[in-house]
Amino acid sequence: MDSRFLNGVLSGVLSAAIQASLLAGPHGSRANWVIAAVSAYAFVLPGFLGYSSVALIASASLYAFSGFFVPSYAIFIALIALYGVRRFFPWQPLLGYAFAIFIATLVPYAAVDPRFIVLHPYLAAAEAASTAVLGLALHALLGRFYDAARRYPS
Repeated sequence: MDSRFLNGVLSGVLSAAIQASLLAGPHGSRANWVIAAVSAYAFVLPGFLGYSSVALIASASLYAFSGFFVPSYAIFIALIALYGVRRFFPWQPLLGYAFAIFIATLVPYAAVDPRFIVLHPYLAAAEAASTAVLGLALHALLGRFYDAARRYPS
């Protein structure tokens, strides 16, 4: 097996454990660790099948740790949509990546309770922004690691 896939699975399970625990942040606004960590692998894993497998394992792990099926299912859909949307920003990949993570963070809210976004737009935007910043940081970290190892796909 490719080490990128195994690292993606490990990162997805670890991020699901962090997201389901109190380590993710105080109650209220906190970053969505699963979306941030798994979306960073969208640029590292070479194909859709590997990426979707990592996204499915991370979503299933989040369900196993937290017990909430609908948000886990919505996060999986958001991650798959993010994989497709990231290709539409070739002129500015990091800006497009941040925007895609921002939108993908709002998808689980729209699936579970769309009224939350309407009633608490600042809270939803703060979580989406913090997830985008965390995702960019993880993407930069993975980019440096895989650039140094000369395995990062071009």
